[in-house]
Amino acid sequence: MTKPTIGDQTQTQIDMLAEAFAKQFVRKDNKFFDVDYLGNALSRTDVEQMMMNQIIDDHSDVQLSNPLLKGLYGKLIEAHHSDRSRAIQVWNGHSVCLPGNSERLVPARGAVTANVWVQPAYRDLRVNAFDADAIDEFLNYVFQTEAERDLFVNWLAYCLQNESEKPAWAPFFYSASKGTGKSTLCRVMTELFG
Repeated sequence: MTKPTIGDQTQTQIDMLAEAFAKQFVRKDNKFFDVDYLGNALSRTDVEQMMMNQIIDDHSDVQLSNPLLKGLYGKLIEAHHSDRSRAIQVWNGHSVCLPGNSERLVPARGAVTANVWVQPAYRDLRVNAFDADAIDEFLNYVFQTEAERDLFVNWLAYCLQNESEKPAWAPFFYSASKGTGKSTLCRVMTELFG
């Protein structure tokens, strides 16, 4: 009796889905973890159900079938193969923040470390012109002198342009009274860095 084969289209879809899901999940001690929620362990059944739900929600061009799901789960979870881009990798239990590095999984001694940095959504916006009047007005309110303002803006620009580096110094915000814009400025910075 001949073993049934998976069609070329189904195999292509399995490979495409396996590559996407291999970046979303990691495994450790026979448990699985979503890279975005490393604190919650998942069972194999949970992961399989999540993948099936995502295929239904996000891949309307893929026809769900038993051969597709069996092939996908086999490639990602069961099989031992050298194609790391299509297998759920062993997580070493560590996470790092690597600004500027969009890879969510970083190889480390045969396992992977989870990169928790995610590029802020606003950076994908394609804006030609920027009306800086509002931010200029706000910065003039927060900083008493132009020299302080320029020093802060240059520091902020350097940090945003060189996210993977740690600056040698950081500003310290102090005022004798409330309502001077310190917390608002820090919230703006949080959004800028993601």
